[in-house]
Amino acid sequence: MSDIAGITIGPIVETISNASSPAALWFASYFYSDISKRICQRIYHEDSLKNTIIYVPEYDDGDTENDGVGKYNDRIIFRADKISQQGLSNLINDVKRDSAKSFKDSTSSDVAAYLEKYLQISFVILPYEKDQTVGTVFSYLDTLELMRTVPEDDRYSPFSLIFKGEENSKNIRVKKSGLFKKIDGDENQLINYDADDKHIWRIEEIAAQKGRLLDYSDGRTENFKAVNGKKWPHYYVIVNADGDHLGNTIKKASFENNSQGSSRVTMFSKACKEHAKKAAKAIREYGGITIYAGGDDLLFLAPIIGLDGNSIFSLCYTINNGFGQIMKDKGFENLDGTLMSLSFGVAIHYYKFPLYEALEKSRDLLFQSKKYSRNAMAISLSKHSDQSIGFLFQNKDNAAIQSIIDLGHDNGRDSDKEVMIITSISKTLLNYSTLEQILFNHARDSNMSEQSFIKMWLNSFDNPNQKVEIDTSFDIETGCNESETKDSINYFYTETGKLFYEHFIKSPVRMSVFADENSTTKLTEDSITCFISLLEFRKFMCEKEGER
Repeated sequence: MSDIAGITIGPIVETISNASSPAALWFASYFYSDISKRICQRIYHEDSLKNTIIYVPEYDDGDTENDGVGKYNDRIIFRADKISQQGLSNLINDVKRDSAKSFKDSTSSDVAAYLEKYLQISFVILPYEKDQTVGTVFSYLDTLELMRTVPEDDRYSPFSLIFKGEENSKNIRVKKSGLFKKIDGDENQLINYDADDKHIWRIEEIAAQKGRLLDYSDGRTENFKAVNGKKWPHYYVIVNADGDHLGNTIKKASFENNSQGSSRVTMFSKACKEHAKKAAKAIREYGGITIYAGGDDLLFLAPIIGLDGNSIFSLCYTINNGFGQIMKDKGFENLDGTLMSLSFGVAIHYYKFPLYEALEKSRDLLFQSKKYSRNAMAISLSKHSDQSIGFLFQNKDNAAIQSIIDLGHDNGRDSDKEVMIITSISKTLLNYSTLEQILFNHARDSNMSEQSFIKMWLNSFDNPNQKVEIDTSFDIETGCNESETKDSINYFYTETGKLFYEHFIKSPVRMSVFADENSTTKLTEDSITCFISLLEFRKFMCEKEGER
């Protein structure tokens, strides 16, 4: 006769919401991953537990990977011949007390006592039955997570102290912590090994491709400049990602072994672990830092443009496709046979913007992307000037969106001219939006050819300041007359027209724009508004430091 037990670990969200630096955010997240791992270790080696099988998460007692990426999720499910309630309670309390060592090598009893009350680690034990699924256990854990206990006295909160740091070094307490020392090796993704002081990556360094685009020629002051003179290297990205419809998939998974000797739950856990490793590797190569990669959840910091020259949109697209393929290889697909997917919440902020607020924004965007259609991405760019750009689109349209917004970041053309013309196009489209929309609807309904549409498009910009001269040598493919180059005004206008035709007339993308800068709940799918929003993002990528 065997039992099955489920354990839930928290409060993760409440803890990481107080983090104000990449180091603090990592500590808050990795702390809970470490607890999950240590509970699994104790369960695996516990003499009183016989014939133990850990279903969730995927646990390998011989795994020595030490890159600092938290890969253990906040729920554990295991099976053993007979699970004692008192014995499991004692095991969990031991792990709680031992967690005080995460803050420093020798800790006070006050911290240990605080953690025993603060940490929300609850469990349920059920008799094992063949027809049980993960959903059976999860339903109990869902209820347990609603039951909270809060320490009466917050004075001994070790999190507040470690997040605060010291006056001259905000990350010093993280670096001195027992948790950080566990991963203090050559593979530590948090460390800038190239720096003279070998420090934890700062948010401004992450934003600027791990410092490669920062000019410290005048000393390391807050007034540093970007090497390329652009504005975007001063903006960091925080991304929240989560699997679509996976709750239903995993809840229906059985614990019973199939003909290959593995249960669906075990296969799912293996797939999630493989995804976490590959995603973390891709993020690191891109120039980002993975805060958490457990189960189907992902949280990371990154620059807008990575070390490989690709954008954050491209990275998310790669991670999403990789996730779907890994799941397929393990036998998991959507009911219609399509690849399983992730949705993303992507918040882009100035490097001085509070990290905990950006984290909350990315969570809200993730919620909106799932509400929108799932397998989608919600983006918000909040400028230092208090202006914002926000839009949502389905992941299948990622390449189309990139073709519009990525062209401005480093194409070798005159960025000042590109900013000027994008501003001109946006104003014209906005001022005559009603008339333009009628023309564009007609083009869509009549299957107008690209060449005819481009002529109509160029005729929209015929005032003295926007005059586009077209002579007999004009080439519709290049947007230039014989004597012109791709840096010409003609080319800019024609290029944007061709982009609009391709992605909003010929093969319309599905996207929406946040209609209210202060809200993510009001959306518009108006094609002109959507296109202007993408052009404004593209313009931002061209803008130089100091421009508003």
